Amino acid sequence: MAEGVSDKKPKRTVQCNWGEKSKLERNLIITLIVIILLFIGILLYVVIRPAVMRRTCMSKDCLISASEIISRIRPEIDPCDDVVKFACANSKGRSDSSVKDGIERDLLEILQSEVGDNDHILLKVEKLLFQACLKDGDNNLTLIDNGISDLGWPVLIGYQWRDQNFDWQQLIFKLRKNGYPFEMMLQVQVVKEGPMYTVKVSPPSVTSVTAGVELYKKYMADVAVFFGAEAKRAENEMEKVFYFAQHLKKISDSHSGSVSTTIRNYLEDNADIDWLNYINNILYPVNQLSLDDYAQFPTKEFIDELHNLIYRTPKRTLANYIIWSALEISMPFMPQRLRELRLPYECHTKSDPIPRELLCRQVLRSFVPDPAHIEYARMHLSKVCRTKVTKLYHSVQDELIKAINETSWLDGASRNHSINILSGLNPIIGIVSDYFSDSIFGKDSWPGYHGNVPQNATFFQMVLAESYRYQNNQFHKVRKGGTQDAHAPVTSTLLNVDLESNTITLPIGILRKEMFSEDRPMYLNYGLLGRVIAVQLSKVMIEMGVDIDENYVWTATARDQFFEKAKCLVDAPGETLNNTLANLSAEYFGTQVAYSAYKKWSKQNTRETLLPGLSYDPHQVFWISSIHCSTPTLLQSNNDFTKDFNCPTNPSSKKCKIF
Repeated sequence: MAEGVSDKKPKRTVQCNWGEKSKLERNLIITLIVIILLFIGILLYVVIRPAVMRRTCMSKDCLISASEIISRIRPEIDPCDDVVKFACANSKGRSDSSVKDGIERDLLEILQSEVGDNDHILLKVEKLLFQACLKDGDNNLTLIDNGISDLGWPVLIGYQWRDQNFDWQQLIFKLRKNGYPFEMMLQVQVVKEGPMYTVKVSPPSVTSVTAGVELYKKYMADVAVFFGAEAKRAENEMEKVFYFAQHLKKISDSHSGSVSTTIRNYLEDNADIDWLNYINNILYPVNQLSLDDYAQFPTKEFIDELHNLIYRTPKRTLANYIIWSALEISMPFMPQRLRELRLPYECHTKSDPIPRELLCRQVLRSFVPDPAHIEYARMHLSKVCRTKVTKLYHSVQDELIKAINETSWLDGASRNHSINILSGLNPIIGIVSDYFSDSIFGKDSWPGYHGNVPQNATFFQMVLAESYRYQNNQFHKVRKGGTQDAHAPVTSTLLNVDLESNTITLPIGILRKEMFSEDRPMYLNYGLLGRVIAVQLSKVMIEMGVDIDENYVWTATARDQFFEKAKCLVDAPGETLNNTLANLSAEYFGTQVAYSAYKKWSKQNTRETLLPGLSYDPHQVFWISSIHCSTPTLLQSNNDFTKDFNCPTNPSSKKCKIF
């Protein structure tokens, strides 16, 4: 080998120019790149999406809430400049009537549903009664005819009626025994007097007829003729009944007072009626009183005038009046042919006839508690939801008491009085008692009721039976303790505070999903229901502190301090002249209390999800949801609001801190 000559072969450089590649190679490379990119995208989607979804609430209630907020706000308006225009620009405000209408529709569905084997006997009776009422058949007439014949209506009997053995009290007792209205001469009711229920005897409530007098008298005569009275006799005798009723109304309206005393003492000055016998016949078979039992009675002046009126009125007119009154009160439950006799009078007085469906609902109001309401509560307020609402209430109550404790201008006595009132209030969530237990149906019932439903009973028969049962349940409470009418109707949308029983009732109407839901973040529940609770509790505290009836729980110094502190609200944005300073303070302070309660809750619980489609954090959505567009909004005076919305510092703007 020659010197200097290498035996290594020179390297061959291979160039990969895109243009030199075949079409197949280029397509394969592009496809591979697309596949890799798709894989990376899917990987990122799988990894990132759950984290994003975990932070967004996608439940049905969240979607509805988000949609409602999006539809009413105007994001282009800065809430720092005008929070009302920002939050209420496209809103007409929440309608209580729409909530009530929705509940009524739900109740109608319950009442119109088939009677189930597992329905409580009272719910079965209520469904049957409602459905029979809607049918409004004429098969009631035979029963009504028989009932009137048994009572002995003089205008029908004619000259064969004899007054020698007539006693108006015995006729009243007969009406009561058969389930008819019986309070056309004297009302006998059960009222709360101190810690106990007692009997109250009072003047009757008589129909007032000031317009269309002749048409009303003709209506009275037409009803008598309808049942078989001779036309001329009906006209003459019912005219006498009309004038007797108007005279009775006059003396009843003139003497509305009452006296509380033992039956024995009352008999000494008012012996024209055997009061013990009268009351006990009305209470029978549920209760009986003795001469030494207390009751409330009409004034002696009324009893004297009533006795004089009865003494100079023929017994025939008295009997006609009593039976006519029972029929008149029962007229809404009569068949249509009979009710139509009233139309000329109603047209003259511009009285609108009650729609049948509404009338049938009114019939069922005699149920205490209403079985359909209990069924509605079971369907729409679960035990879990009730527990959560109770916790929310107590968290708001605790935050309010904490704020009072930290208010320096309240002296010790005023502070203690306010705290005692607020801490002593016991919440009733939805319905009092355990409404999931059937024992609630018998809570206010006379034990002697067995819930028997007559076979093939007509509507009017069922009305009489339920009227009798209702009166027995009322009279069963005599000489017993307890709270009066603790059952709030489910259609109510207002919190009710009863300081006598130390209760605050949150009716089911305010616990619908518009105000509280288990399936959405708590900042909405605190902003809606929490705010309503806080405002109501604040009103109780403030109104009792500065009450105009001088039944103050605050000292004069504390009241002066409050009004001085609250002056900052007078010129605050959104203030309206028709609101008192106390109400403004309650609205402002209550909203702040609800916010503080939510902040405390959020620190103790896991991070909450956001609403879809909104770019606001939980604290900001609390403020947005708390705005009730029909009431004054003073949020721009609130430090927490301006902080949460990053509002620029404005030295001239007023900031209020009352408590």
